[in-house]
Amino acid sequence: MVLPSRSKTMLLPFVVKRCHKLLTFLVFASAIYFAWRTWRAAARLGLAETTWLQSASRDADWNVFGLPPSAQQWNSAPPPQALTPPRERRNRCAINLYGLPRSFAPIVLPALRRNVIEPNAKHCCDYFVHYYQVTEEKAGRSGNGGTINPEAIRLLRQAVHDVHNATGSGDVLPKVEFRFDTDDAFWNQYQPLIDRIRNTKDDEGRYLYFPWHSKDYIYPTATDNIIKMWHSVQAAWNLMKAHEIVPYTRVAMLRSDVVFMTPIDVYMVNGKTDARNTKAIIPAFGRHPVSDRFICGPAAAVEIWANQRFARMENHVQLMLKVKPGFGMHSERFMYHTIFPAIREKGVQIVEDNKMCFVRARADETVWIDDCENPRRVIAAKSIVARMGDKMSRLEQALGRACTTSAEKIHNMWVQDVANCSSTK
Repeated sequence: MVLPSRSKTMLLPFVVKRCHKLLTFLVFASAIYFAWRTWRAAARLGLAETTWLQSASRDADWNVFGLPPSAQQWNSAPPPQALTPPRERRNRCAINLYGLPRSFAPIVLPALRRNVIEPNAKHCCDYFVHYYQVTEEKAGRSGNGGTINPEAIRLLRQAVHDVHNATGSGDVLPKVEFRFDTDDAFWNQYQPLIDRIRNTKDDEGRYLYFPWHSKDYIYPTATDNIIKMWHSVQAAWNLMKAHEIVPYTRVAMLRSDVVFMTPIDVYMVNGKTDARNTKAIIPAFGRHPVSDRFICGPAAAVEIWANQRFARMENHVQLMLKVKPGFGMHSERFMYHTIFPAIREKGVQIVEDNKMCFVRARADETVWIDDCENPRRVIAAKSIVARMGDKMSRLEQALGRACTTSAEKIHNMWVQDVANCSSTK
């Protein structure tokens, strides 16, 4: 059948109108689809929190919370950067630092950059830090005391970004976030708990919480400092969670006052990649009977280590009263009897790293060089020193300068080999 010419003329506008609507729908649907894909990529990579405007807003918050004028320079917002499509992050890892940043700039940071930041740059880990706004430390169980520059720890942000840019690890800079507490803020929060820990006794008149059976614990400062450490560990964890968009799967908890003598890759366990993310790493030194100075592993396991200490304290103290009277809040036994069993219940294996070594830096720019070794094998694995080689050479290599050694008596309690690595000596 052949349509008359007039019928063809009437049909043409109808066809054009239908085609125009169909084309409009396809364009609109494509726009929605690509917008959704872009949003998913941004959420997966944490891009939403890398904009300059949000970074400036977070930095401004520190001034609201009373950051002293001397620290304002560390909080200045970075210049705006073009947000180009980033390469996909292969891993979701976080490295969290806690504690009192003794000698951070001259002693801790050079080794941290060489042996932690650089080995993990390929993973694009984010960093979260809690520290105390303390400027002086008295002599005691932690050494000879001295002056502390707490704001020096904010140099970490520049170090992480410098390494990231130098290694070409991606277009999105890792997050490096900070939180601090003053001494007054800590005591305002924990005074009632600390009073109870100081004064509560068992049925035989002995301290319930204070580990009086351990002779190197000094009443009451030892348990006071344990609570300070617990708070700092938990605060670093909570800071990480506050900035988490896609859950972190691998987390490391590091002290901010140690010199890392050997490289640490958060995904390696004794030279092998933990591809299934089922192992948690702890040091093979400082065993009293296990080490409480470091952990790295699946986030669910590290959460118990970092975020459940206060919740598990009472049950642990009652357990110690039954099986080990006099060890109440003993830090390493808390790990051994309470925290580590809870981690294993998650199906996570706890593994000692037989070559990891880090040593404690003190406020006077000295380093306790013997931390990774002990004549008693039960305290430290002999494989650490054997694999590390000469410890002074390692230390000087990590710091980039020479150190001298001497034997010192710490708080009239024990003799310790001390390396003097002061930048002004």
